Amino acid sequence: MLPIIIVGLLLNAFLLSNADEDFIFKNDILFLLALIFIALSAWIIYKDKKEFKKTKSRLSFLPTITVIIFISFFLITNIVLANRDISPNNNPGWL
Repeated sequence: MLPIIIVGLLLNAFLLSNADEDFIFKNDILFLLALIFIALSAWIIYKDKKEFKKTKSRLSFLPTITVIIFISFFLITNIVLANRDISPNNNPGWL
């Protein structure tokens, strides 16, 4: 569960810190972090389903819940950044 937390926090921090600037390989870094997150998420969900079949305990889905929380954080971050980009300019301009 620790790797998904680390990658999730890195991905969200990278999205927030680089929202206003572009630099070379930005999309490649985002793609790589997202790919690692997706691979870890798939592995965690598979492992949790297998563990649930053995133990029948709902606590075995705790890492999956962590993945869902991070996905919701990513969605909220992207929605806030998208709304900030289309917000009206408060500058009255040249009079």
